[in-house]
Amino acid sequence: MTTNIQLARQVARHVQLKYVTMKSAHIESALPPDQPVSEPVSINQQHRCSFDEKLLDDRRDIHVTTEFRLQASKNASEKSELVKLEVTFVLVYTLPLDAKYEPHCVQHFAELNGVYNAWPYWREIVQSATGRVGLGGIMVPVYRPVSAEVPEKPAPEPVAKSAQ
Repeated sequence: MTTNIQLARQVARHVQLKYVTMKSAHIESALPPDQPVSEPVSINQQHRCSFDEKLLDDRRDIHVTTEFRLQASKNASEKSELVKLEVTFVLVYTLPLDAKYEPHCVQHFAELNGVYNAWPYWREIVQSATGRVGLGGIMVPVYRPVSAEVPEKPAPEPVAKSAQ
């Protein structure tokens, strides 16, 4: 079996990170400005990626959009949500036209490298924004990519021709 990291590596060995830009950011706070949070806070965060490949005259670009979301609550219940933070980054990678990799590897590259390269920016904005709303600055842990086995792509089934 092949892993997602092995597939992502087929693309990663050719790319250069050209840009990291913040596309959007939104924070909502239900914290009263004059009362510090005295009880433990439950943190829930998620992320997801999408990508788009662009063929140019002298190179290929991969645009990876990474969306992050953090919810801080008084307990595990979302009904007691204190802070919600949503941030979207766009990362642009460039690679030479002659780079060779299997087309389905780009998805694994986007899911692993896109998050990995955007993670420091996400950590910084979480710590800064949560500190400004009164949570004392939540520190997001280091991102550790998870290796997962990817089933081999089955060979395409032959198309049956009907006799007429």
